Amino acid sequence: MAVGSMAAVGVEVGERLGAQGIGVTVVDPRWVKPLDPALVDLAREHRLVVSIEDNGRVGGAGAALLQLLNAEGVPTPFSLHGIPQEFLHHAERQAILDRIGLNAQTIARGIVERLAAEGHERLSITEQVTHD
Repeated sequence: MAVGSMAAVGVEVGERLGAQGIGVTVVDPRWVKPLDPALVDLAREHRLVVSIEDNGRVGGAGAALLQLLNAEGVPTPFSLHGIPQEFLHHAERQAILDRIGLNAQTIARGIVERLAAEGHERLSITEQVTHD
């Protein structure tokens, strides 16, 4: 799930993973709260759920999705990418995002490493990209 202005980053992550043979579904929800219940079924169908947002990790859309999936008993592993709850030194937006790892390269690399560690080195390509 890539929220708001991070939708383009989510699509780029999907493209990077697809190029490595990893199937991806990218979702840019129309609204973040309340979350669309369809996300629960999507999460059940995947090996990993990833949330990307340029909002705080605590109390953001990703945290809400994690809570929803836990409440619904979805066992799919979850990776939350957002802004840490700390003071960030001023800089241009992209410099800050790069520093905290909210860019396509860093996120894609982390996903590949996580899947490899879990024994999913090469997954079939079934890429579906959805964004509104």
